[in-house]
Amino acid sequence: MTFKLNITILAEEEYSSAFYYYEDQQSGLGMKFEKETDSLIAKLKVNPYLFQRKFKHYREAVYKGFPYYIVYEIIDN
Repeated sequence: MTFKLNITILAEEEYSSAFYYYEDQQSGLGMKFEKETDSLIAKLKVNPYLFQRKFKHYREAVYKGFPYYIVYEIIDN
């Protein structure tokens, strides 16, 4: 089963800012950040329960190699 993922505008803006920051720091680093983001999102779509709950009903998927994490919640429909 694949879960639906809704990404907020603020999250998109933060992602874009981080991508361009890393790409400016080193050619190709932004693409590595993008690849890690895509990997985490793919995992979330397949199994959102994979990552632990951190605060109330919010969970965090932590990036490897970057000081970022995705905060999300699972909403039953």
